[in-house]
Parts: sequence; structure tokens; C-alpha cells
Amino acid sequence: MSLTLSAVHTEIAKLGPQFNPDIFAITRSLYSGLVSPPSPEIKAELDIAYGPHQRQMLDLYRGEASEDRPVLLFVPGGGFTGGDKRTDDVFYGNLARWFAARGFVAIAMN
Repeated sequence: MSLTLSAVHTEIAKLGPQFNPDIFAITRSLYSGLVSPPSPEIKAELDIAYGPHQRQMLDLYRGEASEDRPVLLFVPGGGFTGGDKRTDDVFYGNLARWFAARGFVAIAMN
């Protein structure tokens, strides 16, 4: 059963200020029902290297328009328990696709 965004926020608030792998799993579970499927209008270029280290990779999300657009650069933190740009599509890919669908060039990077 999927919760409304308001209900998800209420449940998140109950978790308190701690952040660890268990809290991450609960949070992911709460938000997973709100994730929209990828849109064919949004193009994703994944794992573009921006430096020499294997973890220096970014994912670029954009719509089809070619005009100048604002850029959102998202660097997931992960609270020192995770944070890879594509651990799953519940958090980071979904966020980037949402902004790309609204006219941004969205970048999620490690």
C-alpha cells in the first residue's frame, strides 16, 4: 500500500535524528511507493567519467529541448552509510528525473 506524501513525511519525522542503514532502509521503503516510472522523454547518460578514479562518475538527465536550461548538480551524501548516485532509483535517479522533466539538466554524481 502506497502512502501519500504527507503520510510519508509524518512517518519520516517519527524516525528521529538518527541515520544508519536501518533508517535508510525504512526511508527507502516509505518513499518507494511515490516513485514515478522513468519517462521516455527524459534521456539518461549514465556513468560518465569526470576524473581518473573509478568512482568519479556522474549520471546526466535531460529532456529533448536544446535551449539553455538551468542545471541541478546533486551530490548524494549518504550519511557515511551509502550514497552512490544509483544505489537504486528511489532516491537519486528519481530526483534527477523529476527535475529533468521540469526543464533542468540534472546531474547526479559520485
